[in-house]
Amino acid sequence: MKRRPFHLCLSLAVAAWLCLLGLLALRPSIAQAADNPALPETSAPRPFLNGLSAFTLTAHIPLANAIGVDVSQNITASFDAELNAATVTSHTFTVRSSLRGLFTDTATVNGSGLTLGPSGDFFTGEQVQVVGSAAISSTGGAALTPAQWGFTAGPLTDRCFLRFSDSGTADDALAAVDRSSVAWGDYDNDGDLDILLAGRDSGSSLVARLYRNDGGVFADSGTADDALTGVFAGSLAWGDYDNDGDLDILLTGQDSGSNPVVRLYRNDDGLFADSGTADDALTGVALSSVAW
Repeated sequence: MKRRPFHLCLSLAVAAWLCLLGLLALRPSIAQAADNPALPETSAPRPFLNGLSAFTLTAHIPLANAIGVDVSQNITASFDAELNAATVTSHTFTVRSSLRGLFTDTATVNGSGLTLGPSGDFFTGEQVQVVGSAAISSTGGAALTPAQWGFTAGPLTDRCFLRFSDSGTADDALAAVDRSSVAWGDYDNDGDLDILLAGRDSGSSLVARLYRNDGGVFADSGTADDALTGVFAGSLAWGDYDNDGDLDILLTGQDSGSNPVVRLYRNDDGLFADSGTADDALTGVALSSVAW
């Protein structure tokens, strides 16, 4: 009969001896649990962020991806730890809407929850994004696990067809353009939507114009858009890139020299200025689309 090598038998004996020691080491814990049935089960460890214990968002209103949210809805959030109020600012807990930009209101903290009441109503149909960053900490020094959600504001109404009528004098100031692009946005934060428009006008000049909404009638914005480059076959988008609470402009297209361009304009209290080196890395394009 073939005999097993001595070293294999020795290895099996050592393994059996180690298993026996492991079972004996577990006996006190098993006995303790039997003597004390109220002993809790081992809970799941807290998440860690950059090597530190983190806390998490547990509930929020409005719900993620909600539609038909009231335009004056407050935003609330609850967490599994008490918040350090000093770390909650408009830049660590942010609310951004697609037609207004960053809301500069700061949330009110109450224990492990917070409430943010926007200073102005949301626009009907606009998308709103809420972000809680790791810069928010608990009173114990833990960092928040970053979280975000979004919703769509405004009441839900029945769709209508063939019921649109001419707006009268509301659009009389607008330039007629072709190969154009247009975008809505409240650039002056007065609670109504303004119009940004670019393209080639009837005299074949390339324009980029901003029209201010004055009580439902659109007027030339004066010097607000003087810095804008006229383009056609391009795209326009609003976004608050510098987090100062007003909408800035990203513009692409073909300029009067047939060059594809991209320009970022900063909103300085309602007047748009070249952003300097902020857009230097961006590639000029035409027949294009842009988004924040």
